[in-house]
Amino acid sequence: MGEGPGIKIINELEFAHEAVLIFFIISGYVIGISHIHENLKLLNLKAYLKKRLIRLYPIYLFSLLLCALLEPSSFSLPQTIGHLFFLQEFVVKTLNINGPLWSLGYEFFYYLLFIIIWAFNNRSKNIYPGIAFCVLCLSLIGHDNNCLRSFCIGWIFWLSGLYIARLPVNVSQVNYKPFLSYWLLLLATIQLDSGNFFLQVLHLSYGGFQRIIVRDIMYLPICLVLLLILTKRHFPYLRYLLVIAYGIPIMNIIGLLYLKHDIGSVENWIYGIAFLGVSVMLLKVNINSDYFKKLAGVGKISYAIYILHFPIVSFLNAYLARYLSGISLITTGLVLTVALTYSLSYLIELRLQARIKHFFS
Repeated sequence: MGEGPGIKIINELEFAHEAVLIFFIISGYVIGISHIHENLKLLNLKAYLKKRLIRLYPIYLFSLLLCALLEPSSFSLPQTIGHLFFLQEFVVKTLNINGPLWSLGYEFFYYLLFIIIWAFNNRSKNIYPGIAFCVLCLSLIGHDNNCLRSFCIGWIFWLSGLYIARLPVNVSQVNYKPFLSYWLLLLATIQLDSGNFFLQVLHLSYGGFQRIIVRDIMYLPICLVLLLILTKRHFPYLRYLLVIAYGIPIMNIIGLLYLKHDIGSVENWIYGIAFLGVSVMLLKVNINSDYFKKLAGVGKISYAIYILHFPIVSFLNAYLARYLSGISLITTGLVLTVALTYSLSYLIELRLQARIKHFFS
């Protein structure tokens, strides 16, 4: 069955991979506001490690248990040990039934690397851009290990969130910002695949499978803009950051025209240009940032949603496909996915996790 125009448009709005990059930035920011203003002492270090393990591990174990129940054949001894110690991607492959778990392996080691940075955090907040620059150089020229390169690029996003946490709050910043315009700008950069375009222009190639690729750096400016205005942090170069964020897809389009590419021949380019045009038109359409506070309820269970939704979708897709097809399969699958994922996440995050946290505290 072919895709209808509505389904096609929805597919073009998808940004799951880029959402993981935003997740890394937010993670670095949350760790920053929670710990970066404290001095690194043994007592604080123990509290930090205990808090991270309680937050990360119980729900993660439940997710692994769910995967084992739904697809027991995936759990060989090396796979089990590797996932228990967050070594997926580094030593073993991430379980097919729960692909998003790859990012947890990265996240766990970002938490450990933070301890080293924590010891120097009082020197200057500029230490983070400095480290990020060194990591970028390492990822570009320092090695041929694709997993390590991917890990380094992801760490740049994580460090960026950590840097934002050190910035002062801008109390004079207005609540209304063009969030919709910025989101469409991100989609335009995705559809145009600007990172890949500029790499090709520079005759650079980084082959091999990578979870996070070098061209993902092109998403960093707009992701930083989104977090800066949501957190109301004062960044004196925000305007320049916006110029870079808009300049990336604009220069991409100019480059395509200069190189005499037939833009109409590639559907994604058409969508990218359309998203960019609408983004510019909506620059004066502001949304109250307080609106996002209404999503706080979902935010409380977002971690569980993230690592539980994939096995639930996989199971429902395999099961429902035996009895349904077409629009009935899509509708039923969507409703059940939302209902099961939300219910299970609520029970685990706000009930089970709360009791575990209380027990260890």
